[in-house]
Amino acid sequence: MPLYIIFIILFVRLLFESGISIRMTNIIFLLGFLSLISGHFWKYPDQIAKGCDSSLAYKPVFSVYKDISKEIENQNITKKDVSSFFPLLSEEKYIFLNENPEKHSTWNNPTATYLLLSNIHNDAPDSLYQLYRKEEAIILKEKGGIWMALHKIKK
Repeated sequence: MPLYIIFIILFVRLLFESGISIRMTNIIFLLGFLSLISGHFWKYPDQIAKGCDSSLAYKPVFSVYKDISKEIENQNITKKDVSSFFPLLSEEKYIFLNENPEKHSTWNNPTATYLLLSNIHNDAPDSLYQLYRKEEAIILKEKGGIWMALHKIKK
């Protein structure tokens, strides 16, 4: 991140000191700015690694996770019965900054009966996305390009 900021400052400085006309400098600056901002709105296929936690695209994750967590709780399913992937493996107290120490089990836990899949997972095997299609989920929550789906594990 610090190098990124240094390169932006260097780019702007060189741009304004290059001797290019003010009009062309403003156009190049605007195009550079728009290209950087546009990265917050790109949508990648589910199986491609995303750095969504470093962009505004990550913002809906917390509300979607809170919604699906409430729905899971309403169906009397405990967190330890639901397996998932990073970053949804953290204790709830670290995600929502509360006192709840509950967390999901890892995806290969043999005692788990449910699987929580999402397009924010970078480490989920591709085969799981084909085996557990989001359209077949027990619970599906979506917002702003982020989705989370709860599936009954096929044994």
